[in-house]
Amino acid sequence: MDTRDGALPERGRDDIEVRLDRARPVHGMTALRDAVIDVVRSGSPVLRVDVAALGELSSTTVTALLWAQRRCRARGGVVVLSGVDRRNRRILEQSGLARVLPVEEPASALVRRRASA
Repeated sequence: MDTRDGALPERGRDDIEVRLDRARPVHGMTALRDAVIDVVRSGSPVLRVDVAALGELSSTTVTALLWAQRRCRARGGVVVLSGVDRRNRRILEQSGLARVLPVEEPASALVRRRASA
């Protein structure tokens, strides 16, 4: 599944989701690793990673997300980030990581966009 053209996959019932939390960082990284294994085993094309509870994306978290993306892409899948705040979105875009780790728009932005169309 190629997302380099900017098109994100639609939410599907087969998507695997994991939430990372700064209060329990080890648990979050273990959950991410387990979710990648589930994606590889199940053939699910999409792993959605909710980073809203992190506050900021540490270098360790980014490394883990890049590892997950590599593993999923090797099997035809993709990692999509959700819950990314403005600050982290700007950092991802300025660093070029947003091209590698697609970022899902918040639902509120989608509603505003549809209302103005």
